[in-house]
Amino acid sequence: PDIASSLNASSSSVTLNITVEKLSTEAAADLSKKLNTSSSQKITEPVDFYVSAVNNSSPNNPRELKLSGEVLVRTSSALQDSRSSLVRFDSGANKLTYVPGVIDTAGSRRVFHGKVKGNFTVFGATFYKYYSDLGNHWAKDAISTLSAKQVIEGRTNTLFAPDQSITRAEFAEYVARALGLEGDAQSADRFYDVVNIGSSAYIGAAAKAGIVTGNTDGSFKPNSSITREQMGIMMVRAMNYAGYNSTLSYPASTYLKVFKDSKQIQYPDSAARVLKEGIIQGVTANTFQPRGNATRAQAAVMLQRLLEKIGYM
Repeated sequence: PDIASSLNASSSSVTLNITVEKLSTEAAADLSKKLNTSSSQKITEPVDFYVSAVNNSSPNNPRELKLSGEVLVRTSSALQDSRSSLVRFDSGANKLTYVPGVIDTAGSRRVFHGKVKGNFTVFGATFYKYYSDLGNHWAKDAISTLSAKQVIEGRTNTLFAPDQSITRAEFAEYVARALGLEGDAQSADRFYDVVNIGSSAYIGAAAKAGIVTGNTDGSFKPNSSITREQMGIMMVRAMNYAGYNSTLSYPASTYLKVFKDSKQIQYPDSAARVLKEGIIQGVTANTFQPRGNATRAQAAVMLQRLLEKIGYM
């Protein structure tokens, strides 16, 4: 009914068109240029998905529809699950980015299940990303997996800086990419200090999705370190956005009473939820450190837990 109303037509007068087709040779070549062939391997050919509706009395004026759904892409190729995923090119951010989903097996084939919204070009790929500063770092697996899946990035092409504090801009971008949000630089205009920075499109996407809100003075403070409590709030909002129902069986104080610094927690409900879901843990057995800053390595591990919890990885 909403689609029909937007077309000034009755439901019986509207045709829904779903187009699934391979890219033209020119478009496929352009997309291939965006892949670094020395560190990536295309597994499936790019496929373009497009959904539109048309008023049958005006067939030459289709309306693009940005619907949510799931796509299945099959491949007979052998996969490295920790390095392979569906990806798409996000024109709003000018980046290849992650299509949330899982990989399973059907007969002799591997199947990507991708959660999508809107119209897009998607393909399966394996990425090989190595950072010289990881060595045997405790978070190496999470960092390598999320980097390969185009969720997170290093501070440089060769350095991840795992033990440095993660900034508000970085974490907002990583959450947005993890959820498959489409870059939206225009929505970042609400923050006066988010101008011409690399993360602006994803900060805008996160703001549009209600995952970040910024400060009362209209700032976002993108280069400030994010606190553990702020990260917890964002991840609860991310769970809500994904439709994951996180409920508390007891008052928040019951989950937090083990921490001697629990009175410093300003938003106990959010802290209790991420603790209950196993996304964030205490820094020690009896300290939560809500005002402490998380490292980039800790953020990667938390994001991987979040994605696995909500079925986005």
